[in-house]
Amino acid sequence: MTPMQFFEGSKTKPERLGRKRELAERRLADLALAVRQHEDTARRLNVSPAANDRQLYRRLRRLRQIDGVR
Repeated sequence: MTPMQFFEGSKTKPERLGRKRELAERRLADLALAVRQHEDTARRLNVSPAANDRQLYRRLRRLRQIDGVR
């Protein structure tokens, strides 16, 4: 048997919960990669931290929009 998670009043099927979790894990991995790349770029290049941060924030906003999160 596989473990299932139910919430009181929830009619969400276990398969749907699994897909939501996979999507959340993929988003988290994408965000972590963006941050790691941002840190690598900051160490490697001699650029203004503010400009480098703006680039990261734009990328994070774009990743959020891909999944329809506002």
